[in-house]
Amino acid sequence: MSKKKHKQRLVKADDYYNDGLFELARCGKVVSIRNLSTPEQHVQLQAFYKDEYPKVKERIDEKVKKIKEKISVCDPLMILKFTKDMAMLSHLNKFSELDYTSEENMVIRAQEYIQSILVSTENHFDDTESKEEQEKRWHSIHADIEDLYKEFVYFYHYWSVYKEDSGEISNEMMCYIVESQMLYFVRGKRYQAFELEPLKKLLPLHNDVLVELFGVTTEQIIEGLEKLEYSMSQGLADAWMDMGKKFNELFEAVDLELASEAASDEARNVMNPIVEKIFGEALNNISHVTGWDARLIDALSFGIGECKTFFDDSEFSGWPIMELPTKKKPFIKIDGISYGFDYYSLFDNFYRALQKAIFRLKPEYVDKWSKRQNIASEDMVKALFLNLLPGATAFTGNYYPAGSSLKQMNENDLLITYENYLFIIEVKAGSFPQTPPINDFGAHIKAYTKLAQEADAQCSRTIRYINEHQPAPFYDAEKHKKFEISRLSDYKEVYSFSITVDNFNEFAARAEKLNFITLSSKTIVISYDDLLLYANYFDSPIYFLHFLKQRKIAIDIPQIAMRDELDHLGMYIKHNIYSITASKFPAEHMVNWHGYREDLDNYFCRLYLPELKPTKPKQGMPNEITEIILLLERGTDENRIDTAHFLLNLSSEAKDDFCKAIHHALRRQPEIGRMLVMSAFGEIKYCLFVASPGIKVMSTLERQDYVLSTIFSDESMPIMWIDLDYDKDGKLLGAKGKQCSYNDIPAGDIDRLKVLSVKYAKSRIESFQRQYHRKVDRNDPCPCGSGKKYKKCCIQYE
Repeated sequence: MSKKKHKQRLVKADDYYNDGLFELARCGKVVSIRNLSTPEQHVQLQAFYKDEYPKVKERIDEKVKKIKEKISVCDPLMILKFTKDMAMLSHLNKFSELDYTSEENMVIRAQEYIQSILVSTENHFDDTESKEEQEKRWHSIHADIEDLYKEFVYFYHYWSVYKEDSGEISNEMMCYIVESQMLYFVRGKRYQAFELEPLKKLLPLHNDVLVELFGVTTEQIIEGLEKLEYSMSQGLADAWMDMGKKFNELFEAVDLELASEAASDEARNVMNPIVEKIFGEALNNISHVTGWDARLIDALSFGIGECKTFFDDSEFSGWPIMELPTKKKPFIKIDGISYGFDYYSLFDNFYRALQKAIFRLKPEYVDKWSKRQNIASEDMVKALFLNLLPGATAFTGNYYPAGSSLKQMNENDLLITYENYLFIIEVKAGSFPQTPPINDFGAHIKAYTKLAQEADAQCSRTIRYINEHQPAPFYDAEKHKKFEISRLSDYKEVYSFSITVDNFNEFAARAEKLNFITLSSKTIVISYDDLLLYANYFDSPIYFLHFLKQRKIAIDIPQIAMRDELDHLGMYIKHNIYSITASKFPAEHMVNWHGYREDLDNYFCRLYLPELKPTKPKQGMPNEITEIILLLERGTDENRIDTAHFLLNLSSEAKDDFCKAIHHALRRQPEIGRMLVMSAFGEIKYCLFVASPGIKVMSTLERQDYVLSTIFSDESMPIMWIDLDYDKDGKLLGAKGKQCSYNDIPAGDIDRLKVLSVKYAKSRIESFQRQYHRKVDRNDPCPCGSGKKYKKCCIQYE
């Protein structure tokens, strides 16, 4: 809460690098990058990339061909089991994406790429080959895949210059395409604790067609996915633990060497299922784990060599940067049995893969799917907002006239009112392009624009309608009046959202910073999954609304260009009003806010296993302020949210000073028998009145006069009036507040309050002199709180 403008400056760096072409500076978790190359150097570098592109592409083609040939002579099931074990080792004790090394990420990527090649290539495995030779080849394939992925770190530079020179794509647009393509590699859309939550809301409306086509109900699909979720993640580790436990039990109970044949058989019956989980395929056999009908499993399975589209002789045929077969069908069928090895391919793509399977078998269901999905999407978004804002009023499927009559109507998906806050929300249930941006950039740009700019235009149109009609009536689809919205000026904040069912978090977090998208209503673009995380993080509407204010401010800060929505929450937890932190960096610097979601990653990952006792990361907050906000939240005072947000806006130092003022009042007031006014002036302004038993309390009118009289020291800045009520033991019983400004002063009281203002100013000067045992210096800030120097303010009262 400062009136001062923060100058843009780069704080002292912890690490610094400068090679003449690029400058990198790290300040804590923040990395700032600046391009220093001259125009001549840039031209030379671009020419080099252009000339080298054909050679680089040819080299990658050869590497892909080599990997394909090696995989085609492997035992499909054995190499997938080997890759699964390697991936599981890379996952151990990892809770945040920041914990993974590039090599460990490559092991996870190898799973989906190897399976994609197996289902796209004729297999020539020679079962006479020794196990040692097979294992040698498996390790060689993993090394080759890691080497291949490293090529793509620089490949996009070559490709982008080559394409740009052809005139197909502008330089500005190329930046977005390259970044989108790099983000196309991102896997793991949800935390495990929330993996199935969207499906539980989206699938039930399709239950009839699921039973018709696949012989399974929505409930059976969810139950099967829950079992797969466990078997493909914790299942292997738990099996090892069970083996050790059962072995110890059997060893203590029976001497196996002297045991009877019956006892030995019983021991084998106990151990064999566990051994099969560890060394066999029990955890990956889809039918065995889920019990699903074979029709559903087959619809989501590719057999060996069945997929004909991956190696299609196109420009990047067989490259892992293309749409992988595992995205279309997550399971692989080997010798008549379908297996699932890659957790991310399954759970990231299950919903859309199931949708495609239904459309293949029943094309006439497309329109009904879309209508049902729209209904489910709006309802699930509404439910999350009502969870975040208990007591809010929500309306879905809202229509209003496009002109002066009801003949043509515009639609709003969701409108929510909470206290004096208004939420205008568009829900986008359509699918985001599954194809890679590198060869389908037009579809991606179109989707970006539709999901962000179009939604923003719809929100803006709704806001304009409300603003032009006071009150503004809304109707249902049959043009029956449903409700009215009063004047926009009645609302403290108006928030507009575009919320997507598809999780394209990396784009959504940066939508407001893309130059080809224009947002006129500062629409916040997020996925349903991110809104779900907010609903599971915030347990207080006051804190959620305070964060939302900072999130909206961040839209206008060029230095805040996040690659994940949770980075906003991480920065809020760390810096509170994080726009101030970001504004300290020069606007022309590209700033990478690294590691801000690490604690949130650790928290949300551990929620799947409550025994890990996850601790929610929160802002540091004095207990006294936490208690005040809790009491305000339980109350009904109309100013309770404003008062709480005033306290939350205080810097850490200001919060500590506020708490010291409370304790000083509670200690000193009983000694003098009357109420003291605890006040602060300058960058923040408040008057704090602490009531407790046994003291003479100022009347409400006396407090009001005091607060309003202080406004004259700086009429442009409001002041917060806060009343706290404590019992004799120092327990907080009541809290309320009100922000007062010059406009709140009745015209008839101005002269009287000005006289009081002088009286209180003199009193504060005298208090300063008693406290510091000296006169106020001419260049000191004036004790009256005007913000001016003493020589230009109250020196006249000496």
